[in-house]
Amino acid sequence: MTAVAFDAKLKLLPGDFIDGRYEAARRIARGGMAEVWAVRHLAIDQEFAMKLLAPLCGLNDDTVSRFELEARLGGLLGRRTHHVVPVVDEGLYFGRPYLVMPLYEGISLEDRIEQGPLVPEESARVVRHVARALTVAHAVGIVHRDLKPGNVLLTREDGRMIARVIDFGLARGAPGMQPFCRHHTSNGIVLGTPMNMSPEQARGEIVDERADVWGLACLAYRSLLAKDAFTGRSTREVLIHVCEAEFKLPTTIMPSLPRAIDGVFARAFARAIDRRFPTPRAFSDAYESALGIVR
Repeated sequence: MTAVAFDAKLKLLPGDFIDGRYEAARRIARGGMAEVWAVRHLAIDQEFAMKLLAPLCGLNDDTVSRFELEARLGGLLGRRTHHVVPVVDEGLYFGRPYLVMPLYEGISLEDRIEQGPLVPEESARVVRHVARALTVAHAVGIVHRDLKPGNVLLTREDGRMIARVIDFGLARGAPGMQPFCRHHTSNGIVLGTPMNMSPEQARGEIVDERADVWGLACLAYRSLLAKDAFTGRSTREVLIHVCEAEFKLPTTIMPSLPRAIDGVFARAFARAIDRRFPTPRAFSDAYESALGIVR
């Protein structure tokens, strides 16, 4: 991305043109840092999704590096698995970085959970797909570090649900692996979603792929019960609970669940990382087995 003058007040409107290649159609999502638009590629007359830095969001080196990292990893991982949303283009719109991705018909896992908990078969399928995405990321030395329902997109292909991971903007190289982005953030800086962080991430320590096992377990717990495993009235309280408090066993919330599921989460939420499942695949397999799901 080549730096140009940044206009924080300039808002994208339907009908606006971006880089002479895309036409803005409609805004489809908005967050604190970015907004997502449906855009039409003028040359091939095809719609894509464009993630654009939100107006008035401060532009700094960290913001730009997160967009650049997400572009690089989306391009790399999206070619290796269809469980990662690929990034196909990137650029600047009056100084605001943007990413271009395929436009899928679907909803985020966050929005799906707002409708109620997923049935065990659906939850297990989501966990299995996210585990596949993480396995590919870990194979090239990447830890996601921000797994949450809002970062998982649910779509359908041939009538079957497909889960895809988005937003690798907080990813980091794992110790002992060949890292793709080892220096993206500094040790001691806590970034991510508090209720989904592993204890080591909450303490600002170096993390490895087992931090994503914890994050995947948080995602599984939320999808199955429509509740977070670790909560609090403030960010500080949430982080304290992540590091010290016990979670409610799933069967105390939903007695119809098999008792074996309690043990699976107890291992996934082990604060001693050597006691956790070693990989997302191992957690996913144990999760399905505990739920009694046969494929």
